[in-house]
Amino acid sequence: MGMRTTLDLKSFSSVAWGAKPEVKIPGGPDYHEIYLETTLLPEHFRVEIIVNGDTRIALTGEQLVMLQDFQKIWTEAGRYVIPFGNIAARSIEGQMIGGMETLPSDNIIMRVHIVADPGGQPALSLKANAMTSPHLRGELGRALAVYWPRITEVTFDAGNSGKNVNDTIPQGKGMKLLTAHIKGSVDKVEVKKGANAVNGTVVWQRESGLNEFLLKRWERAPQSGYYHVDFVESGFLLAEMLPMDDVPSTVFDIYANAPGNLPILLQYLEEAPDMEKRLPQRDKTAA
Repeated sequence: MGMRTTLDLKSFSSVAWGAKPEVKIPGGPDYHEIYLETTLLPEHFRVEIIVNGDTRIALTGEQLVMLQDFQKIWTEAGRYVIPFGNIAARSIEGQMIGGMETLPSDNIIMRVHIVADPGGQPALSLKANAMTSPHLRGELGRALAVYWPRITEVTFDAGNSGKNVNDTIPQGKGMKLLTAHIKGSVDKVEVKKGANAVNGTVVWQRESGLNEFLLKRWERAPQSGYYHVDFVESGFLLAEMLPMDDVPSTVFDIYANAPGNLPILLQYLEEAPDMEKRLPQRDKTAA
């Protein structure tokens, strides 16, 4: 693997309250993380990474903070990390697999949605850097190049106090689920798989107390107000990420302490589009 290094990104356009400043990210390298440095508070913005017209990552400032705090990774005020790979993984392959390998022809935009002026805030500033590396050579590099990250939020209506069956978690060809961060008061989660997943085989289950205990043993920091389903808590991503394409359906049985809407932040790996066309191009520039 070539050395990982930081890349200064160009200046954002039109940084102002109520605006949607954006910057074009150059295609070509592998992207592992992007760092936003800003005077914006977490509740004042959300950020999107759009690749060839597809919104791959969409996160609020508060979600950015939550994800880093959950992994017990150093953070500081005014700096936010947009994760592509997983620097908490316990192997270089695990760290690399979630990185987004790009080509010079890719059109990549980072857009920041800033709220209307809340008053009493310092002058706005916003800039970004990225952690990058060259493409990895050989069969391992080709295998890791297959996957791109997707981070998205869905909302589940838990109609009952107690068991609620959620069979609407996005799934499909080439998808692997890393984590599901459920915001709300949840006592237990069961994950089932099978041709009829509602009555399928339980592949993961924990009540909340045991879940928090085990997450802490794996050096995670459970966040207040969340139930975290972390399939890769061990740090061995390749071995333990949950396939979402091997059977017709996957179901989450969510045992809520009260009825209501539950936002769920999902972290996936997906097969990059048009890989048959992309692989020959990436091999020409692999390090």
